[in-house]
Amino acid sequence: MLRHVLLVLVVMPAMLFGQPGLDALKRSADAGQRAFDRRVAAPGPPMAAPDKEAEFPGGAAAMQRYLVENTRHPAGMGETGEVQVRFVVGTDGHVGDVAVVRGLHPLADQEAVRVVSAMPHWAPGERDGRPVAVPCVVPVLFRP
Repeated sequence: MLRHVLLVLVVMPAMLFGQPGLDALKRSADAGQRAFDRRVAAPGPPMAAPDKEAEFPGGAAAMQRYLVENTRHPAGMGETGEVQVRFVVGTDGHVGDVAVVRGLHPLADQEAVRVVSAMPHWAPGERDGRPVAVPCVVPVLFRP
């Protein structure tokens, strides 16, 4: 008797409200892939893998020189180390969406955001010959 009750409660609903057929699943997966492809190709949000990366004017050495010359060690902070700062280089080369990824001290974090926000315009990244927004992360070092 219990076996029949389980059969009715478990198997019958699965038969009546079963999963869609294989063709329906394939159509759904194909539609999802097309929607994903449209979002990846769409302009606007930062592109994680551009054909050409965004570049600081003068290259990486010039960026390090800029950071060293413009970063001030906050008074009252005895710690040394680095602050990881994330930002987006826009399609016009401006630096925006600046945020601390890994902080050191609230004063150091604030100074790192200030220095990165004040960076000059970069050469934007490119995808298929067109400028795209590109996310970047740089370490800002604090040494006394």
